[in-house]
Amino acid sequence: MGSQHQARISARAIFNFSIILAVLLIAFSVFYYFVIFPSKSSKERETKVTDCLIKVEANYKQTWDKYCKSEGLNSGCKLPVNLADAADNNRKQLREECYKRYP
Repeated sequence: MGSQHQARISARAIFNFSIILAVLLIAFSVFYYFVIFPSKSSKERETKVTDCLIKVEANYKQTWDKYCKSEGLNSGCKLPVNLADAADNNRKQLREECYKRYP
C-alpha cells in the first residue's frame, strides 16, 4: 500500500509540476511577444530608417553639387531657385520613401 501511495504522489507531483511549467512558459511567451520583441523591432526599424536617411542626405549633396557643376559653379554653391527647389523636392520625396519603406 505504501508504494502505491508513493506512486500516486509522484504522478500527482509530476502533473502539478507540468502544469506550473506550462503556465510559466506561456507567461514568458506573452511577455516576450509584448515587451521584448517590439523593442527589438523598433530598434531595427530605427536603424534602417537612419541608414536610409543618411543615404538620402548623401544623394542630396551629390545632386546639389551636380547642379552646381552644370551651372559652371563650385560644389556647395548657391543655386538658382528652380534648381534648388528641384533638389529640395527630390530630397523630401526620398525622405518620405524611407519612412514608408520602414513603417
